[in-house]
Amino acid sequence: MKKNYFLIFILLFFLISGCSNSISDEERDDNINTTFSGVVVKKEVGRVLVTNYIGNSENKSEAIWVKTTTELEIGDTISVKFDGGIETSNPAQGKAKKIDVIHDKEQNERFKKEAIVKAINESKYMDVPVIKTVEYNKKDNQWVIKLFDNKNGSEEKEINIELKNQ
Repeated sequence: MKKNYFLIFILLFFLISGCSNSISDEERDDNINTTFSGVVVKKEVGRVLVTNYIGNSENKSEAIWVKTTTELEIGDTISVKFDGGIETSNPAQGKAKKIDVIHDKEQNERFKKEAIVKAINESKYMDVPVIKTVEYNKKDNQWVIKLFDNKNGSEEKEINIELKNQ
């Protein structure tokens, strides 16, 4: 008799567990908000470093190494949807599922990007450069870029870039 109860219990257990409400990996990934937007500030084989300034935050910025095969350039503003989770190292790391390059609606997008590249090149000593602001000063005919190092907590640096043929 005890054997029969045991068999019934085992059968019910498998029946109940087989009716669980599980979701697929794809549905789970779609439910997790794993997107990030920022500026490409460094480029290595198979990955780019993307940083984003957050004005009213304790951390002030976010930085993620994005593993990708998409051809990107320093100065590109991108939006990344990640494939799975993000490793919480410093900077964080994640594999891109989809990348969109965000185009500036301003007519001088090419010059803005060129100014960002020059500012980053002038700040090679920064481990994780974060661009705080990018503004064009018409009066002085130059770009004013403010940036700082996310990793070493350096002071903000202002760089003035004058571009010819603008």
